[in-house]
Amino acid sequence: MEAEALIVKLPTDFAGWAISFRGEELRREKGEAGPHGGRGQGIQLHAATAAAKFRMDGPKDNMAIRKHGDEDLAMEVAHRKMVPNSDVTLWCVGLHEPHREWACRFCMNDDGTISPCDKGNPCKDVVIGVHLGEGWKRTGLVLVHREDTKRRLVFLQGSELQSRVADLDEAAMRVDATKEHRLIITAPNLSWMGPGPLGLCIQGSMITVGNGRIFNLKVGKAADAAVFAFDGLETECMAVRLHEDREFGVDVSHRKMEPGSAVLLWDCDRKILAVQFAFGTDRSLCPFGFAGVAIGIKQNTDRLELVRSDDPMRLRFQTPEEEEATAALLREEAAAAKAALAALEDAALARCNADMFERLRLDGFVHIPNVVPRELVLAARKEINRQLGTATGGTDQFKAKTFPRRPEITNLVNSSGLPIILRRLLGPRDSGPYRVESGQIALRFPGDMCIKDSVDSDFQNFERIRQGWHIDGTPSSFIPGVTDHWGKITNFDALVGVLLSDTDANMSGELCCYPGSHMDLAGYFKQNGVDDVANKGAAGLPTGQKTDSVLRKPPIHCNGKAGDVFLANYMVAHFIAPNTSQDIRYAVYFRIRGPSFDLDPFNKESMLDPLMNWSLDGPEPPKKAFAKPSLRRAATIEDAELMNEALDYYSAANNDHTVPT
Repeated sequence: MEAEALIVKLPTDFAGWAISFRGEELRREKGEAGPHGGRGQGIQLHAATAAAKFRMDGPKDNMAIRKHGDEDLAMEVAHRKMVPNSDVTLWCVGLHEPHREWACRFCMNDDGTISPCDKGNPCKDVVIGVHLGEGWKRTGLVLVHREDTKRRLVFLQGSELQSRVADLDEAAMRVDATKEHRLIITAPNLSWMGPGPLGLCIQGSMITVGNGRIFNLKVGKAADAAVFAFDGLETECMAVRLHEDREFGVDVSHRKMEPGSAVLLWDCDRKILAVQFAFGTDRSLCPFGFAGVAIGIKQNTDRLELVRSDDPMRLRFQTPEEEEATAALLREEAAAAKAALAALEDAALARCNADMFERLRLDGFVHIPNVVPRELVLAARKEINRQLGTATGGTDQFKAKTFPRRPEITNLVNSSGLPIILRRLLGPRDSGPYRVESGQIALRFPGDMCIKDSVDSDFQNFERIRQGWHIDGTPSSFIPGVTDHWGKITNFDALVGVLLSDTDANMSGELCCYPGSHMDLAGYFKQNGVDDVANKGAAGLPTGQKTDSVLRKPPIHCNGKAGDVFLANYMVAHFIAPNTSQDIRYAVYFRIRGPSFDLDPFNKESMLDPLMNWSLDGPEPPKKAFAKPSLRRAATIEDAELMNEALDYYSAANNDHTVPT
């Protein structure tokens, strides 16, 4: 008899599903599973595209149901207890000397149910059914009462089975597992993400969790959309794998198929465990077997999560035909962008000259005029003003406490020449161009840091403020739940401040930096260590009356025009001047990590040697060689989901508010 699949007809919740394998083969020596030992494999209900094949060995009223290709393994009832809720699995008695003749026998009933036989006598009051328990047990196989219509399984037979198998075979022939797919979004309207087509993108770098690896996913610009391969039938059941590394598949955090669960890329080195998905008729993407939920987006964020299948925030994706048209358009845009990038690169690299290197080496910071195009500056100001106009709870949130992921903010870096300058200064990254996921809005209003209830300052007020200098990434209570990482310093390589308004005069809320302080502080930390800073935050820094004994030069006021950038070594001591002007000071800050931080996101060596990660000699940056590939570790999946975003937030513990009292 030819091998055949066992495809379900009833109950309707599982119609079209089939018995398939679950997990890997289990082996037990003698004494571990009876006097003979044995080996087995779990079975479950799953998509018909993953159906296991069996050979029916014997007449239909007394047959062994054997695994095709390994016929020692046969369907078995746990402990031969022919009672409801006994597990049904595949098993072979005898690990080294298989006793295939001892296989359990079954009866195919006329109504399409399957009953076990006990020593040749059909036990027709029980039949094979589905568990419907929690977790993986939901689709596990057990014996159930024959009258239990909710759980008993009725299988397709004869022409119905042949027709279903033929349809599956025909569809499978059309599958091209090598084809590139981008999940481009057609609905809903995600206005907060800015104009242009959107798609599913990879967020940040790879993170390891236990024995697995994770990439976080987000909604982003279609031009940056990840490339996937569909392993299976789109409308039936498929794994959505990363095209360049098929070990990664789209997954659901902790496999909790419920609203709010995060959607990510996961590789646990066991491809058989990949979560399966299927497109619905509306082109939403649902985990297979859980039609009540679909991949969606959290309102006003770029975060992917499961939502109810009727939630308006569920994502709907392009059809194959629409995807082809978008791919062609993206190729045209990419070609144009490549040409524009070449011109941008020439202009950006021209700024990386000996004077810049000298300033960064000696002062620790440099003024780069007019590096961000005016249209990007205006778009960012428009977005900030929009947020100001709709804000509730006052303006304090805009004083270095807001980290929008809006493209109008991130484009200040991502669409300017800054990634090219950063590549030259810090070296190229294996993960691709320097990009930022968020920026820190830092507004300074008239009267900020001034004498109380005034828009004035004097010598004493400024002295108090300048002695309250800080470096970023130190713990504080500035933003509860974000910057209060006591015991830990989240340092980085470069602080990038983009001016969105002109600051022509001192005391306009401008950034102030102590030249040479990167080396001054390195010397201080070599003598005193960094533990005080990690445990006490800014209170562990030599601020206040200690300032001038550690920092040898007076501060410089970093004034400039909108579109100018001040780029500083992480170790440069800085503060914000009072704003005695009539205007709001607009700026956005970004924290940048070069390739050395891919190995260790809490890299303290550079606090003792501030130039170790910088390439300030020669016409081109040397390719930094590391002993192992980029690995960032997280204790849990939740930590991994937050890591890329949290590190930005932690390092942005901007202590502009920290002034000695």
